[in-house]
Amino acid sequence: MAEEGFTAEEIDTSRPHPARMYDYYLGGQDNYEVDRIDIGTGIPTSPNTHEVARTVAPDVRVAYVDNDPIVSVYGAGPRRP
Repeated sequence: MAEEGFTAEEIDTSRPHPARMYDYYLGGQDNYEVDRIDIGTGIPTSPNTHEVARTVAPDVRVAYVDNDPIVSVYGAGPRRP
């Protein structure tokens, strides 16, 4: 790491980065193409999508998709029929 931060060679622009994704969502300019494609579910919170949807339609089904292994750990809860 350089004294003022990371050198250009240390920045991985081949994978999305949360800070650059956030920058993109806010309309910033400090992001790369790869930061504009990850829209996975993220770590679950409450109320989550399925909880909100069930207030409108109790029999609704929601599928969550994410390729982040941390999300899988947090999201692997008991399944409901």
